[in-house]
Amino acid sequence: MNKNVRKFLEMMIAERGVSQNTFLAYSSDLSEFQKFLIEECKVKDLEKASKADIKQYLSFLEENNLIITAELAAQYFYRSPTNNFRSALTVAQRRLALCCELGQLKRCRDHIDQCYIYYLGKRPSKVDHRLMVTEFLINMQKKYEVIKFKVEFKELEKQYSMRPDVFIVFKF
Repeated sequence: MNKNVRKFLEMMIAERGVSQNTFLAYSSDLSEFQKFLIEECKVKDLEKASKADIKQYLSFLEENNLIITAELAAQYFYRSPTNNFRSALTVAQRRLALCCELGQLKRCRDHIDQCYIYYLGKRPSKVDHRLMVTEFLINMQKKYEVIKFKVEFKELEKQYSMRPDVFIVFKF
């Protein structure tokens, strides 16, 4: 891990007193970002990452167009060390709501008795199907090391007239 990323994470613990779950979530997100810069943008030194590299990463997130509920976010991002799902769900709901307030995410629901769906970009269609894809990826990441994934993998469409929902490379 990059020394400045490590310093940032140490500062989050020392100065801000973040919880272990928050530390792990930041660490995971920054590792994924670092991996993307190295593999996709061919940036060897993170200090030299350009605005274009960062924009490419954000485009990647939007392009994959994943959607998530607070329950799925709690399972993936906010796992409690004591396995208290209720606690993790509360944290996920608060943080997702804050992201919406800050304009980083959007949310929607069709009926008042439904849970919110959180997304980037335009309002999602085929919500049930896309939530199943998100849940599949979360379950894969719980059990295996996911190396790469792409939602709506279009590369096979011309040759084989098919488009898988997800292309995933993982190590087991």
